[in-house]
Amino acid sequence: MEDPQRAEQWVASLPAGPFRENAIASYVDAASNWAPDLAAEQALTLADGSVRTQKVEMCLKRWMEVDPVSAQQWLPKANLPPNLKNRYRHM
Repeated sequence: MEDPQRAEQWVASLPAGPFRENAIASYVDAASNWAPDLAAEQALTLADGSVRTQKVEMCLKRWMEVDPVSAQQWLPKANLPPNLKNRYRHM
């Protein structure tokens, strides 16, 4: 992926529906390796709660590896279940 921010803008601009959900999930899978912060933000927009949680957690794991300070700053502001926040708050 050459430009994660441009790809993020594209998937965010798609109309709601299955195509958008699949595009976001695919974007998150790819971008979590290079831009876990952007990927996490997009993962939060997924409609399916279980997929959303799975994708956000995938992003957080990578984000904690590459930039734990910014991940820890983002975590309290993110709309996530408390148990997920607690799991990553102490890493």
